[in-house]
Amino acid sequence: MPAATVTKPAPTHLSAKIFLLSVSCFKQIQKTQKLSKLEEVLRKKKEHNHKYKDKIKKATLAYKDFATELENQIASLKDNYNKLTTQMSKHREVNYAIYQRKRNQ
Repeated sequence: MPAATVTKPAPTHLSAKIFLLSVSCFKQIQKTQKLSKLEEVLRKKKEHNHKYKDKIKKATLAYKDFATELENQIASLKDNYNKLTTQMSKHREVNYAIYQRKRNQ
């Protein structure tokens, strides 16, 4: 007795469409999942960048304040130095005048 061969029925046009649609849907789901993951990564990076940007702004303001304070201190030092050199010059002139008087007497 010959072995019975089972023949598969030829796929119908409708079952081929269903298969293609299911493959297409599966691929779309995969793309959507990948996009969701990418969107999450992008969101986290944006948050990180925003926090870092705020830290940089705060640090920049602190350095600007520090620079302004240093500039003010330097200006004050220059002013005090000028006053001191003026006083020393006057003192030298007085000392020289006294020295000349004592020498001439």
